[in-house]
Amino acid sequence: LSTFVCKGFLFEPQMKIRLSLPPGMNHVGFQIAIGTALRNTRIFQEMDKLTQQSLSDHRAHTYLIERCGIAPKDAARRWQVIKRWLSEIFPDEFRIEANQEILLKGKNI
Repeated sequence: LSTFVCKGFLFEPQMKIRLSLPPGMNHVGFQIAIGTALRNTRIFQEMDKLTQQSLSDHRAHTYLIERCGIAPKDAARRWQVIKRWLSEIFPDEFRIEANQEILLKGKNI
Protein backbone atom coordinates (compact mmCIF):
# COMPACT_ATOMS: atom_id res chain seq x y z
CA LEU A 1 0.00 0.00 0.00
CA SER A 2 2.68 2.51 0.91
CA THR A 3 4.12 2.43 -2.58
CA PHE A 4 0.92 3.05 -4.57
CA VAL A 5 0.62 6.69 -3.54
CA CYS A 6 3.91 8.15 -2.40
CA LYS A 7 6.57 7.34 0.17
CA GLY A 8 5.45 8.19 3.67
CA PHE A 9 2.14 9.60 2.49
CA LEU A 10 -0.14 6.66 2.97
CA PHE A 11 1.71 4.74 5.66
CA GLU A 12 4.97 5.08 7.48
CA PRO A 13 7.70 3.21 5.56
CA GLN A 14 8.29 0.77 8.42
CA MET A 15 4.60 -0.21 8.52
CA LYS A 16 3.91 -3.47 6.72
CA ILE A 17 0.42 -4.62 5.76
CA ARG A 18 -0.32 -8.07 4.44
CA LEU A 19 -3.33 -8.31 2.21
CA SER A 20 -4.15 -11.86 3.22
CA LEU A 21 -6.27 -12.58 6.28
CA PRO A 22 -4.14 -12.85 9.42
CA PRO A 23 -4.57 -16.14 11.32
CA GLY A 24 -7.74 -16.08 13.39
CA MET A 25 -9.23 -13.02 11.68
CA ASN A 26 -12.34 -13.23 9.55
CA HIS A 27 -13.14 -11.11 6.49
CA VAL A 28 -15.27 -8.62 8.46
CA GLY A 29 -12.54 -8.07 11.06
CA PHE A 30 -9.96 -7.63 8.32
CA GLN A 31 -12.09 -5.08 6.50
CA ILE A 32 -12.60 -3.13 9.74
CA ALA A 33 -8.85 -3.18 10.42
CA ILE A 34 -7.98 -1.99 6.90
CA GLY A 35 -10.69 0.67 7.05
CA THR A 36 -9.39 1.96 10.38
CA ALA A 37 -5.82 2.07 9.07
CA LEU A 38 -6.87 3.93 5.92
CA ARG A 39 -8.98 6.48 7.83
CA ASN A 40 -5.85 7.52 9.71
CA THR A 41 -3.86 8.26 6.58
CA ARG A 42 -3.32 11.64 5.03
CA ILE A 43 -4.44 10.39 1.61
CA PHE A 44 -7.80 9.29 3.00
CA GLN A 45 -8.30 12.60 4.78
CA GLU A 46 -7.39 14.56 1.64
CA MET A 47 -9.60 12.44 -0.62
CA ASP A 48 -12.43 12.76 1.90
CA LYS A 49 -12.20 16.55 1.61
CA LEU A 50 -11.80 16.57 -2.17
CA THR A 51 -14.80 14.29 -2.75
CA GLN A 52 -17.27 16.49 -0.86
CA GLN A 53 -18.42 17.88 -4.21
CA SER A 54 -17.10 15.02 -6.38
CA LEU A 55 -13.59 14.34 -7.55
CA SER A 56 -12.93 13.92 -11.25
CA ASP A 57 -10.14 11.71 -12.47
CA HIS A 58 -8.39 14.78 -13.85
CA ARG A 59 -8.45 16.59 -10.48
CA ALA A 60 -7.21 13.45 -8.71
CA HIS A 61 -4.36 12.97 -11.22
CA THR A 62 -3.35 16.61 -10.79
CA TYR A 63 -3.40 16.22 -7.01
CA LEU A 64 -1.22 13.09 -7.09
CA ILE A 65 1.27 14.72 -9.48
CA GLU A 66 1.50 18.07 -7.69
CA ARG A 67 1.12 17.05 -4.03
CA CYS A 68 2.64 13.56 -3.99
CA GLY A 69 5.29 13.86 -6.67
CA ILE A 70 3.83 11.00 -8.71
CA ALA A 71 5.10 10.86 -12.27
CA PRO A 72 2.38 11.93 -14.72
CA LYS A 73 2.60 8.58 -16.50
CA ASP A 74 1.79 6.78 -13.21
CA ALA A 75 -0.93 9.05 -11.84
CA ALA A 76 -3.86 7.46 -13.69
CA ARG A 77 -3.08 3.93 -12.53
CA ARG A 78 -2.43 4.99 -8.94
CA TRP A 79 -5.69 6.92 -8.84
CA GLN A 80 -7.55 3.88 -10.18
CA VAL A 81 -6.19 1.80 -7.28
CA ILE A 82 -7.00 4.43 -4.64
CA LYS A 83 -10.48 5.03 -6.07
CA ARG A 84 -11.31 1.33 -6.13
CA TRP A 85 -9.99 0.79 -2.58
CA LEU A 86 -12.07 3.66 -1.22
CA SER A 87 -15.24 2.52 -2.96
CA GLU A 88 -14.74 -1.12 -1.91
CA ILE A 89 -13.62 -0.58 1.67
CA PHE A 90 -16.07 2.26 2.37
CA PRO A 91 -19.12 1.42 0.21
CA ASP A 92 -21.43 3.49 2.42
CA GLU A 93 -19.25 6.57 1.98
CA PHE A 94 -17.81 6.49 -1.55
CA ARG A 95 -19.16 5.45 -4.89
CA ILE A 96 -17.89 5.68 -8.43
CA GLU A 97 -20.16 7.11 -11.07
CA ALA A 98 -19.35 4.77 -13.93
CA ASN A 99 -20.44 7.00 -16.78
CA GLN A 100 -18.41 9.92 -15.53
CA GLU A 101 -15.67 8.14 -13.56
CA ILE A 102 -15.80 10.49 -10.60
CA LEU A 103 -15.54 9.51 -6.96
CA LEU A 104 -18.43 10.87 -4.95
CA LYS A 105 -18.94 11.14 -1.24
CA GLY A 106 -22.27 9.67 -0.13
CA LYS A 107 -24.65 6.96 -1.16
CA ASN A 108 -26.63 6.90 -4.37
CA ILE A 109 -30.19 7.96 -3.55
